[in-house]
Amino acid sequence: MRRFEFLVPILMGLLLLSAGLHGCTGTSTESENTVGLIAGRAVRADGTPAPGARITLRTREIVSKEKDLAWKVLDTAKADLQGRFDLELPDDKEVFLEIREADPVAPHPLIHFTRFDSSGIRPRRFGDLMMSPSGTLEGKLVPGPGAPTEFLWVGVVGTSALVRLPGKADSTGLPFRLDGLPGGEHELTVAVQAGVSSSPDPVEPPPRIAVTADSITDAGRVFFEDAKRVFVSP
Repeated sequence: MRRFEFLVPILMGLLLLSAGLHGCTGTSTESENTVGLIAGRAVRADGTPAPGARITLRTREIVSKEKDLAWKVLDTAKADLQGRFDLELPDDKEVFLEIREADPVAPHPLIHFTRFDSSGIRPRRFGDLMMSPSGTLEGKLVPGPGAPTEFLWVGVVGTSALVRLPGKADSTGLPFRLDGLPGGEHELTVAVQAGVSSSPDPVEPPPRIAVTADSITDAGRVFFEDAKRVFVSP
């Protein structure tokens, strides 16, 4: 047996090397799986969980979706029985988190809306996000000189609210209605659906408007000088 004694240190070294490599691989895999994955919990005003709530992460970019327009969605999730959810959060990007209760029965569903820079989440958790009753915004779009008057859309940045307005806007105003908005001040965006092209033209947004939760807010006449041009896919 002594002839094999010299193999013992070699075998021990191989075992230690294997364990070290295995440990490094595990750390790398764990890092890859957790980067950008952020946990949170949707809760009601009384602190109870909101199971089945729908969670959506959006940007302020408007994209063409077949023949319609929509806010760009980065990730979606559904809350479990304890209200817990996970979302893939991109680094260094302004994002908008929207949580809506599942199958609401009230005229204004419970909703939570947050704007933040993903690089500012420390520690990387959303935590408990309390939902409150949403509101409705009504008004009339009035085009300024040279502004587009047809094929108009209006919406609130980062939410699911983006609707097409039939008809032509004039000095009397083109009526619009946005439902399911969280209470607070919001940035309206007016978009015009255009033909096929390569890129949209960035413009300044219309004034911000405060929405009252659990009720209808009348914005009156909303003037806009231009509109973000969004081109449909060929």
